[in-house]
Amino acid sequence: MSSTPETTDLVVVLKNFKRGGLREDGRHDFTPLLHALKRFPAAPAVIGMPECTRYDRWWGRPRRQLQRELNRLWPGSRYRGYIITERPGSRNWPGVFIDCSQITPIRWHRYGTLATRECLWGVLEGSFAGHHLLIKPLHFGTSKGFATLDREVRVLNELADGRKQVLALGDCNAITDQDTPPPNYVQRLKKAGLRHKILYKCAREPDGQLHLMTGPLSDLEDVAGWRNAGTQAENFTPTVNSRTDGGLGLRIDHILTSPGFTGDLVPDTYRVHIDDPEPDPAQDDHRMLSCTYRFVGGAPPPRPTLRTRIRQLLDPGAPPPSRGTAPSPDDHGHGRHPAPGTSAGRLLATHAPRVAERLRRHPWPAAGAAVLALILLIVRRRRT
Repeated sequence: MSSTPETTDLVVVLKNFKRGGLREDGRHDFTPLLHALKRFPAAPAVIGMPECTRYDRWWGRPRRQLQRELNRLWPGSRYRGYIITERPGSRNWPGVFIDCSQITPIRWHRYGTLATRECLWGVLEGSFAGHHLLIKPLHFGTSKGFATLDREVRVLNELADGRKQVLALGDCNAITDQDTPPPNYVQRLKKAGLRHKILYKCAREPDGQLHLMTGPLSDLEDVAGWRNAGTQAENFTPTVNSRTDGGLGLRIDHILTSPGFTGDLVPDTYRVHIDDPEPDPAQDDHRMLSCTYRFVGGAPPPRPTLRTRIRQLLDPGAPPPSRGTAPSPDDHGHGRHPAPGTSAGRLLATHAPRVAERLRRHPWPAAGAAVLALILLIVRRRRT
């Protein structure tokens, strides 16, 4: 993230890493993904991954492992992954990894009430440079044709609500009207023995012919006012590699922003990264996308961390950290690891006199506050 007093840049990366690196032995191999991400000198603020297959296994061990690998790749970053695991019948769960030193996560929650595979999505609510963002990972299931895709688009429009700043990114399994598909696409799929692909990419028009699905995504841009980074940049390069589907590549991965999104796409930053040579589709079948959005406005004051909140809970009269000095990593959460003094034992030892006094005067409220502080510290240490 590069910034000036007037503007702040949000770097977004989208990589549909096949099955999230899941191998046949049940373990995850992130080496190809990390190799592809090495081309970025600085940590992107958002990394979208439409296929986080079984990242919740063993209480989220694969997710935490990838978080550590990303933090090692860019020292000083603090990545946190959010995965949608409520997709019955599908193992390719969409997710997003954000750098918490750039985006402050506020809440991860599900949006909507339709308990179907296509509409049960998750949304990450966060703050970036004083702007309230909703980040939504996507992996559209198009096996039921236009009806499913229309429902996906409706959910996005409901989420944006005309005013909210929504960043949606992922595998939409569809193109727009401005894309130029390969000629005789359906016939060539049949000849290549890929008839199952027709089910996911095509739908039957009123004329009885099979055509690629383009209407819902085009309506999202032309009617609802959403912006597609690739369309804005006039870059319609296919986002699947040339060895996939017999060379019949399409632009099905998209980075979308709602009408209320105030960040402007920086010219010439949208790229479809093509490896030379391109990998085997059995290992990695999608290309990586990246772009940069520029926001106008200064950064908000840092939010108090858990340590600061506990300090205020134990001693409400204690003054906040001085604003005349630069905030330390321990005070405002910009450090990669907590300082040694943040352990539960040392923190409680520091405030032991106050805790003892409060226990003497008001035993039950003070004891409850102390136990809650200890529990919160233990939970934080386990998560990091």
